[in-house]
Amino acid sequence: MDTIKEDYQKNYKYIFHNSLMSIRIGLIVIFILITLVYQAKYRKIENAQTFFGHPSTRIRIVGGALVASILGMMSVVFVIVSRAGTAAIMRNINKVLFVGVILFLFTVARESSGFNRWLSRKETAEGKGPYASISKAKYTSNNNVEYYEKDLMDEKKCETKPQPFLDSISTLSLILIGIALIYFIGKMFVATYYGFTSEQNNLDSLPGMFGGKITPLLGFIIELLVVGILISASPALDPIIRGKGYDSSKEMIFYIFIIAVSLHIMFQYTGMLKGF
Repeated sequence: MDTIKEDYQKNYKYIFHNSLMSIRIGLIVIFILITLVYQAKYRKIENAQTFFGHPSTRIRIVGGALVASILGMMSVVFVIVSRAGTAAIMRNINKVLFVGVILFLFTVARESSGFNRWLSRKETAEGKGPYASISKAKYTSNNNVEYYEKDLMDEKKCETKPQPFLDSISTLSLILIGIALIYFIGKMFVATYYGFTSEQNNLDSLPGMFGGKITPLLGFIIELLVVGILISASPALDPIIRGKGYDSSKEMIFYIFIIAVSLHIMFQYTGMLKGF
């Protein structure tokens, strides 16, 4: 136990960074692997269509991913400018681009793997929403429109049950992924605690932000607001890009805002924002 405590005290920044990267890369790899299976098995199935399945809708996903990527990069650029000035942007361009690439891949992979459709399964089973629309379009293009209502009723009544063995495997997989997420998130919180208690990353250790024009505390609060707004703007704009209209879940936007703000606080106290 003492060895673990000593490791966190000395290497909290390294542990935090590795845990965050494990979550980011791990989720992207999982979604990409699921995409390969999903698209191979279901890309021609009418009631399993995603925006990734056809060029006319795929461009919307790419557009949404680009928006998420640009907003994420803008948040990083803002933090760099607030702490080190505009001259620091170019020497940190690799960090900016890395965040953009990660957000782009993650956004695309969520859709192509069928995860977003799964989240909307209740709405879709009612014959509502964008996934119901693209599924119906697929039925029409395949001259199977007469089966649409029947398949919709089957889905709504859950008459099409998965095989018990496959259902057990999928449930176990979700549990294992959940355990891994809890493990790495837990390490991030512990690393943040030790970073905070080290007193090496407190706000009063920062120089005045925006060239010394405002105090570190006020500057950090502004950073939190800007980062939170930029990151949470992506789920707000996504339905509009998909042609669904402005009906984003206010709860989802709020949760994304809280996550973005929380991560920025953790970045501060683990020293991740030093060295710009």
